[in-house]
Amino acid sequence: TTTLNTRKFTKPEASVSAVSIKDQILGAKVVLPVTVVTTDKGDRLLVLINKKIRLPSSYAPTDLVDISGFAGSRLRSEAADNLLQMFIAAKNEGMNLTIVSAYRSYQEQVSVFNGWVASAGKSSAERFSARPGFSQHQLGTAVDIGAVGRTTFSDSFGKTPEGVWLAGNSYKYGFVLSYPAGKEATTGYSYEPWHFRYIGVINAQTMVNSGLILEEYLQKFGTW
Repeated sequence: TTTLNTRKFTKPEASVSAVSIKDQILGAKVVLPVTVVTTDKGDRLLVLINKKIRLPSSYAPTDLVDISGFAGSRLRSEAADNLLQMFIAAKNEGMNLTIVSAYRSYQEQVSVFNGWVASAGKSSAERFSARPGFSQHQLGTAVDIGAVGRTTFSDSFGKTPEGVWLAGNSYKYGFVLSYPAGKEATTGYSYEPWHFRYIGVINAQTMVNSGLILEEYLQKFGTW
């Protein structure tokens, strides 16, 4: 577990779900970890997970729910509710969105990552697939979104009507793009126009207004 400095976090009311925590903090992160560290803050909406900060293999959200209409897909309850609202809004504008992948456990990520290593080689796989424990999907707030009848895992998805709509509207529902184009040096991952993470509506709006990408925003205002 990482050691935080003296910055204090606002504790939620007892009746507030952990996923509702906005995690707004005072000040900014000064020092990022140099070696890999394990965080115990997985329940926080603004927890930073990247190639240096990982979740324990035992971590699993306690408020996962099945997403209505998408058998086998789960997210934390608040994220799931907002995702469905976003899908309805997209549908009203002629976009037929679907879930490609939502919550993945540590063991599921073992299989996913090993599969990519076997087919693409380790160095290539690490550009687009997270090692077990380092995946945002384990948080239960990350989702790969596709469009019915379209190929999802391609840069071209970002240029489709659905990809363009998501890029311009997802923040209204608390979702932000995790790995933007041209930011591989910052995020450690190649462009993924389908991969979105829920950080809460207020946080998402604040992030968009700041001009920061998710990695930068969480480095400055997040926790680990």
